[in-house]
Amino acid sequence: MARKPVRKSIRFEVFKRDSFTCQYCGEKAPDVVLEVDHITPVSDGGTNEILNLVTACRACNAGKSNKKLCDLASLEKSRAQAEDLQERRNQLEMIAQWHLSLLDVESEGVLHLERLWFSSVMQHDASLTDEAKDELRKLVRRFGYEQVCRAVVSAASRFLRKSVASDSEARSAAFWSIGKICATDRAEAKDPGVSRLFYIRGILRNRCQFVNDGTCIALLKEARAAGVSVDWMEELAKVANSWTQFRAPVEQELDAIYSSTDQEAMDGQNP
Repeated sequence: MARKPVRKSIRFEVFKRDSFTCQYCGEKAPDVVLEVDHITPVSDGGTNEILNLVTACRACNAGKSNKKLCDLASLEKSRAQAEDLQERRNQLEMIAQWHLSLLDVESEGVLHLERLWFSSVMQHDASLTDEAKDELRKLVRRFGYEQVCRAVVSAASRFLRKSVASDSEARSAAFWSIGKICATDRAEAKDPGVSRLFYIRGILRNRCQFVNDGTCIALLKEARAAGVSVDWMEELAKVANSWTQFRAPVEQELDAIYSSTDQEAMDGQNP
């Protein structure tokens, strides 16, 4: 009976399992030409099953002839490697299925958020654009589903207080504020009261031609920590027509507080 050739796909799997290394001499490709050898020779009934195949360089395979690879450890090694390869495949498949299930859950979450949004703004038979859905998806990944739900309701409530359900431009602006609400809520959880400072910065943004966001928040936090009244800073922001008109009085308050503190420290050192 004619010898059945080993399929190319099987040869490739054997090479991968054996790390493209001759199991007789340890030489590796591409330094040597690799072939697939039968552990139990075909003349003795050996098959082309992957567990009966081993990687051999051309020189070792030619010199071996039809002698059996009688080292049981090598056979067990090949079997263990094959089992390991299969287990890796199984785990890769499980990981892929897990990610697919996450995508399903994510899509379902976005669908519920979409329904929550339109229900909250009292608009029915509508749908979000792909861009808007992507925004919700990103927000869920960043802030979590529950926090985004709260922000959706908050944004919708602000919209309804300021406008009417038929105002599409205002409704769009409210939707795109959901991310800012999430960020503010997270900051507030870490630093209670900081949302008030964000509100003051927002007032300044609307009133002043230029406001550096980072510098503004840093100044507001420093002032609050030093004891400057937040109520006073809010009222000042409402009448300031430029960043300088707001910053200068706040810095003066800080200087006064620091000078007073320094004086108290000096008085304490000189009884």
